[in-house]
Amino acid sequence: MGIIASIGNIYFVYQFLKKLVTPFEKTEAFKLGIIDEKGKILKRRRDLETKEEKSAYNLSDTLVWNLKKILGKIPFGKSKLA
Repeated sequence: MGIIASIGNIYFVYQFLKKLVTPFEKTEAFKLGIIDEKGKILKRRRDLETKEEKSAYNLSDTLVWNLKKILGKIPFGKSKLA
């Protein structure tokens, strides 16, 4: 594995963990009205119109939000570490 691939992997993991610990209320998608404070999707992906909305709601965000909702259901899941 090359150095560039390692740097890419580290960057991806950093972005994933950063999104995972960010509360729903502080995400760009919440500010644009795409999701609510519990992470429920209010606008479908096909209904997004502006480039800003489309960049705030992509597949990686969906993965992280679903994981956050699942982790929130287990004991201590709503803590900052979970």
